[in-house]
Amino acid sequence: MRITLVAGREGDEAVTDLERSLEAIDATVARLDLSAPSGATPLERMASAFRDAEAALTAEPTDGVVLTGDDDHSLAAALVATKLEIPLFRVEAIEPVPGAAARIASLLADAVVPAKPVDAAAAIVESLAATPAPGERDRL
Repeated sequence: MRITLVAGREGDEAVTDLERSLEAIDATVARLDLSAPSGATPLERMASAFRDAEAALTAEPTDGVVLTGDDDHSLAAALVATKLEIPLFRVEAIEPVPGAAARIASLLADAVVPAKPVDAAAAIVESLAATPAPGERDRL
């Protein structure tokens, strides 16, 4: 099983713990960093995130995408995964996050998984087993 982890907060210990928990259950984890070029406008940053997410998610087959952030880059990855019919998981925020990006990503997610890494990994595997195949999904 190959999982793409969209790391919204670089250096976040919980993201690293989630990566380790997924690897412990024999998942191959690829981190996707969608950091934007400096000096770019907000729309240029979003366009860059869309291009980078599409390139990464189509380069190798991916069984699921896990969002760990609540920013525009996570939203771009969520939209790309949805259009590519890749199951999408969002790690539950410990505190509610304001903003449209977080709300939209939650709406697109096939499942919102617990913030505790071991529980999140188990929920992702369980959800993937129950997720319909591409073409059978009711998505955008």
